[in-house]
Amino acid sequence: MKKIRKSLVCFYDRAGRTLMQDRRNYKKGSEFGFFGGSMEKDETPETALLREIEEELSIKLRQFDFVKEFKEITQEHDLIFYLYAAPLPSSEERVCKEGKPVFTTLDNALLLDLAERGKLILKEYISWLKKTDRIV
Repeated sequence: MKKIRKSLVCFYDRAGRTLMQDRRNYKKGSEFGFFGGSMEKDETPETALLREIEEELSIKLRQFDFVKEFKEITQEHDLIFYLYAAPLPSSEERVCKEGKPVFTTLDNALLLDLAERGKLILKEYISWLKKTDRIV
């Protein structure tokens, strides 16, 4: 059984907008996804998140909150996603090195071509934003 651990971030602003990763010319699978990626050996979820965001967007993430841990165990894999939320970085801060950043409303993000797991994560993230008064 393959063990997979990933740290992901969803960015937000008070108006209910988010930043998604357009992967159409970058990765196989769903057209859109979240920024972040696989944890390296001996990395914590937080350390992996900081490294991945610096690699993908060229920013040093300073403010972020843990949202939820998602587990999926099948015969093929033991998968854990660690989801974090962070305020949307300014456009001056973002230099996307992997995929293309897409700025969209949360409602429109739900309509994007995301994997089923991605849609579940996005719905949980939106629920968390509302419960914690991060969006108006």
